[in-house]
Amino acid sequence: MKTMDRISGILITQDGLLLVKCDGINDYLLPGGKVEDGESDLDALRRELMEELNIIPTDPEFFGEYERITSPPRTDEKYIVRIRAYVTGFEGEPIPDLDEVLEIVWASMEDLESGELPLNPILQNYIVPQLKQQQRL
Repeated sequence: MKTMDRISGILITQDGLLLVKCDGINDYLLPGGKVEDGESDLDALRRELMEELNIIPTDPEFFGEYERITSPPRTDEKYIVRIRAYVTGFEGEPIPDLDEVLEIVWASMEDLESGELPLNPILQNYIVPQLKQQQRL
């Protein structure tokens, strides 16, 4: 089974947790993307946050690594998605690059737990509960 390594940024302000919605994906996600061959996590995080939101991460802190088995739409192929998430500050104002991100949302813990926002399973089942337990949001 193939493994796809992804990087995610956990960006929290007084407005909440920044989530993105990308073309072709029904769930809200943390900003980030695929780690390219030979690229470090932090290089991938910088590149992805700049590409998607036109911001520069500051003081990233490793938060956790998560895995799940998934399959692309309209296929029987299965693969492992491995996400390494970093809590990070940022410089700049998040402005979505519409080629990468259709929408951004600042979500409170109430929003995240309400069930009204469809969340990526790793975000819903692991990251949000961990953020709540650590009282980061």
